[in-house]
Amino acid sequence: MAINKGLENIPMYNPYHRQFNAVRWRKLMWAVYAYCCGVDKVTKKKINEDAIIPEYIPVWLAFKKDLFNFCEFMGNRDYEQIEDEELRVEVLMSVCFPILDLPIAKFMADWLNGYLDFFKRDPDNNWCAWEGTTTGTDVLRYLFLCSKEKDIWKMMANGIGDIESLYRWYLGTPDPDIEEATGVPCYCEKDEEKAAEFLDYLMNESTEATEAVRKEATRLKTIYRIMRNLLFFISFTALIGCGHSEKNEDKYSGIPSTAQVVAENEDYVVLLNDEATEDNIEGLPPIKQVSLWSYGKSQKSAKKILLSHPHANSSWFSMKHSVSIPLDSIPTISKVCILSWNGEPLKLLVEGSSDYRNVQSFIINEDSAQAICLPTNRGFIGISEEEYLLIMQSYAYYKEGGRYNIIEVYDDMGNRINSMKAKRQ
Repeated sequence: MAINKGLENIPMYNPYHRQFNAVRWRKLMWAVYAYCCGVDKVTKKKINEDAIIPEYIPVWLAFKKDLFNFCEFMGNRDYEQIEDEELRVEVLMSVCFPILDLPIAKFMADWLNGYLDFFKRDPDNNWCAWEGTTTGTDVLRYLFLCSKEKDIWKMMANGIGDIESLYRWYLGTPDPDIEEATGVPCYCEKDEEKAAEFLDYLMNESTEATEAVRKEATRLKTIYRIMRNLLFFISFTALIGCGHSEKNEDKYSGIPSTAQVVAENEDYVVLLNDEATEDNIEGLPPIKQVSLWSYGKSQKSAKKILLSHPHANSSWFSMKHSVSIPLDSIPTISKVCILSWNGEPLKLLVEGSSDYRNVQSFIINEDSAQAICLPTNRGFIGISEEEYLLIMQSYAYYKEGGRYNIIEVYDDMGNRINSMKAKRQ
């Protein structure tokens, strides 16, 4: 990084002019001195090396060697005098990088607080390694050399850094669990255009990017489009046959005349029949045992899909992931939606509540003896317009009391695609 004396600040002669002027030596000296003395801030502007904590003496000497010229410190790799890699990374991240006049500086507070991660990489990644595989110091050295924000994106395109956390940082939707655990807010940028530009850069054919990075960027862009295009249905019947009710009146041979039509499309009619009523809790309606039926219009054939069991053992239920269960483990059904398109085998989403509070949701393929129970507790909201994914709702509790919603996206195999906590800031 050697340059003729006097030309350091002229960009045409020195591509690293920003690095040369990233921080004044005196400001860096006092920051390093405070760290080495174990204090947040130095009150007396006088150096007393006897006050330095013994284990931090190598840190002080490493910076002192270059007279606290940070550009020389990084360019000459004098940080290697701090032999402990963890200590070296800690000093660079917590002491030096937050005070630099460089693009990386604006991310540092949220990186240190866990909202961002520019270290994330595969163990065998060697893209910016000085030798061998990439280390934390290698990443920091590259970030120091980044004069533009897109230089940071270039590193991420090559598999270093957590793409989703930076994308959410740009969007202004950081992981709420971190603030809940730490009590420290995120100072995210909240710039949707920048977020979209970031993903477009990673997906652009002219960008040197790994296949895994392109897939991740595509996934995030798809999810964002889904979350922006949620359809909240007043009437869902026209699209997938959902939720309407009418009497059978013996129109469908082989199905009890008391059954109610609850969903219909061009190929199928789906009906529910009340079979029995379980004991009810005082002041609340009873839990119904129901049978679920389908009627194929072209074949004029009826089929009993299942009989619900209100007292079925539900110990299998999980809010962490979908589970496959026998059809007779479904306690009750009150709502049905047809998920399959016309001409496809019948696929249903059925829902019911057996405790008067939580709604359980199940995906059923007509010819399967198993159902997929989704890890949600407030039921179906709608479906995405383009990807045809299920938009589900759950709730959870704030530590101080009160509930908040969780909006989640699932495919019709029960795989969770994405999740968003709708918590107040």
